[in-house]
Amino acid sequence: MSSGPIMKSKALLTSALMGPLLFSPLLSQQLWAAEHTPIIDVHMHSEYEPSTFLPGGPPFHMCHETYDIVDPTPNTKPGDPVSLKDIFSCRDKAMVSTMTDEENQQKMFEMFEKYNYQLVIDSGTNFERMAQWAEKSPVKMLPALLLWKQSPSPEETRKLIEAGKIKVMGEIAVQYDGLAPNDPFLDPYWALAVEYDIPAAIHIGQGAPGGDYIGYHTKNEFRSDLTDPLILEEVLRKHKGLRVYVMHYGWPKIDSMMLLMYMHPEVYVDIGMNNWNVPRKEFHRNLQTLVEAGFGKRIMFGTDTPVWPAAIQESVDAIDEAPFLTEEQKQDIFYNNAMRFFRWTEEDLKK
Repeated sequence: MSSGPIMKSKALLTSALMGPLLFSPLLSQQLWAAEHTPIIDVHMHSEYEPSTFLPGGPPFHMCHETYDIVDPTPNTKPGDPVSLKDIFSCRDKAMVSTMTDEENQQKMFEMFEKYNYQLVIDSGTNFERMAQWAEKSPVKMLPALLLWKQSPSPEETRKLIEAGKIKVMGEIAVQYDGLAPNDPFLDPYWALAVEYDIPAAIHIGQGAPGGDYIGYHTKNEFRSDLTDPLILEEVLRKHKGLRVYVMHYGWPKIDSMMLLMYMHPEVYVDIGMNNWNVPRKEFHRNLQTLVEAGFGKRIMFGTDTPVWPAAIQESVDAIDEAPFLTEEQKQDIFYNNAMRFFRWTEEDLKK
């Protein structure tokens, strides 16, 4: 498998030779996918179901491209959860979530194939469900531990690692519990990641949009003031040899993120959710800043989309359509940087 893009001229030649066979939907989809640079998605969660994702149930409306964040309180009663569409005023058509778990899985898999996915890091705590997704998936899905206060203990986590059920320590999402990256609660987990040389991934950045209003944070413990990547520096100095990537690149603390990456070359970032939920101009401004500051080799592609399969297309388009990126830089973000961070070879992906 090559890490470079397949030339469109090759696809066009194939199209001409195949003739009427291109009317086969499956064949057409395979040829379309072959045109895109291979993709590794380092940030996804299969364990969320549309029926239980948010109070009130689906469909869930989510803006993309551009929107206005509006005050929902005039139209709601105090304490009542509100809908996403009560907070986000879309300037274009909203994305609508899938309705059922079966539909969500089917459309996610279709997106994997359409965009030439090679591998997905699937983060959760329901390892049985994650294994079921991995068995059905058209691409490789590696299990990762979604870590909160209520997640497996360090002793249980060690057993899961030794059983091969955890390939990545993360998403470490304790910001939702009001804990900082350097909180003593996490020390045993950081130590396990170093001991077993398992990459770690930590949420530092925005929470669910309007989370306190839409009922996403059931305990309302999310701490926005912990959105500072520099808090991670103490962890890096204490746990030498830790391989970690910062999810959401610490948005909007771009300056702090760049300083941490400058001082600690082992730190990578992923762009999950920011590439489809943050307005495109803002995301492109952030991405261009990181690339022009010299960090283009340490940015990894992710989606972090629970119930919006269409967000995969938005995420891919956000990179493909970035006018400031070279083709090499796009390939790095989609594929090469993850291969380097996880220390994989092409043979590893075939196993």
